[in-house]
Amino acid sequence: IFPHAHNQKMKTNNESQETIRVGILNHSVAVSSVCFKAIGWIVQEEEGWEAITLDIDMINRGELFAKGIDVLIIPGGFPQKITQLFSNATMRRLDDWRYSNRNKAGGGLIGICAGAIVVCCHGREGKGFVPRVGVVENNALDSTDAIGEVRLELSSSEDVPQSFVAAMKEMNKSYDGDEEATMIPYFNGPILKVLKQKARFSVESDGDELPTLARRKQTRICTAEGEEPKNVKVAVWATYASDIGDDLQAAQDVRIQRSEQSTRTTRGMHLEVPSRSQGWVCWGCGASHKKKRRACCGMKKREHVMQQNGIQRLRGVMKGRAAIVGVEEEATFNTRSCRSVLIGPHPELGHGRANKLLIEAIRYCAHRID
Repeated sequence: IFPHAHNQKMKTNNESQETIRVGILNHSVAVSSVCFKAIGWIVQEEEGWEAITLDIDMINRGELFAKGIDVLIIPGGFPQKITQLFSNATMRRLDDWRYSNRNKAGGGLIGICAGAIVVCCHGREGKGFVPRVGVVENNALDSTDAIGEVRLELSSSEDVPQSFVAAMKEMNKSYDGDEEATMIPYFNGPILKVLKQKARFSVESDGDELPTLARRKQTRICTAEGEEPKNVKVAVWATYASDIGDDLQAAQDVRIQRSEQSTRTTRGMHLEVPSRSQGWVCWGCGASHKKKRRACCGMKKREHVMQQNGIQRLRGVMKGRAAIVGVEEEATFNTRSCRSVLIGPHPELGHGRANKLLIEAIRYCAHRID
């Protein structure tokens, strides 16, 4: 799927070639083909890197070890369907690859959008692959269908890799010289949060209770009986600096205003446009309709109302919350150190400089940078 011949760059100096083998999960229904292909081409463009397509059957057969995968990426798609792919046997295979001493570097894991929802330890679709990272409001906001671009702000945490900081600042040069904000495509992605470890087998976070399914991860981060819990370092790399709910509502207000002006121009100023309290508003064109109208722009009235209500719920929730989170689990006497990065938006679908964020996340998970 990702040929080598067209993409491998020729070496221009005597520096050693950095080899990273990146496995990308693919599924015809659960994973977005657009995200899958975009990630593959970005990986192949890097000198010495290799993008390897993996499916669940290949993971169950131990192909992560056989193919020497350094980092596994779970792309965007449908979180409910991706969750269903991971049986208990598949989860054990992933655990073995990530923490076994046979894997010298530790298996890196990256979740993007729906992939981030699946790998975290909190939320309806969370499988508990990464400890102490959850989603806001139990991922109830995934029904809002919010699509657009979001602006990110670099975190002030000292644990953010310097190469990632440099990539953010380099990308921001194309946006009015602002060095701490950028625009990245967003497709109904998660709003992440960091969970605080309270006790040996529990976490504390906004009154939310850790799902039973994720307790497997929390118990496994402890070492042998009687020892202290394994040290897990979690750092927020970037936060949302804009609010997609406010942006979408502002765009809707513009559509409504244009629709009202067009209606008055066409039908005459003496005709009154139905108010929102008297009916409903089309989310596609902004036209106001009376209650008896059942559809507009190919969507039923109920779908328009649900979309509007979902956007109202999303307003004011995103700004200042975590968008990209890095996690490092330190090695113990019987496990390897491993790293993970969870990404809410889609850097792989942005411009070339936005792609650099994904590249630095891969290098971090592959233990190529500190």
